[in-house]
Amino acid sequence: MEQPHLDIDFIFTKAANIIKEHLAKNGMREASVVKFVPPSELLKVMDFTLPNEPEPQDKLLEYVKKVLEYSIQSGHPRYFNQLYTGLDHNGIVSQLISASTNTSVATFEIAPVYTTIERVVLDKMCSLVGYTDGDGIFSPGGSISNPYGLLCATHR
Repeated sequence: MEQPHLDIDFIFTKAANIIKEHLAKNGMREASVVKFVPPSELLKVMDFTLPNEPEPQDKLLEYVKKVLEYSIQSGHPRYFNQLYTGLDHNGIVSQLISASTNTSVATFEIAPVYTTIERVVLDKMCSLVGYTDGDGIFSPGGSISNPYGLLCATHR
């Protein structure tokens, strides 16, 4: 299937403006933390069908608006969660860069910058606890961190 022509300037400019407006509203106390609707209603207000053909860019922008509208506003001053809260705007830019490079951090050959960042951060973390020759790994989340912890606990 041939991909339709993508107007990168159009899609990034429009999407960035939608996201910027969303982030500005996200921090206002008078705004809602969530526009809650039950799953049955969400299926009616959003189009979750999986089309066989590529969608036009305008449709993508509509998806962006709906996803932001019906998602939890984790940057809201009254949003609290046991795992995370708030937004890190520098982190948003970092995630955009990461998604734009679309690579893994498996080896230096495929991710020279990211593996170097990882090494520098690990060295700094080791120095903070007094290790001069330490090593480590980064975990993408709590679910895999528990087995990592168990594995480390059994390592002698």
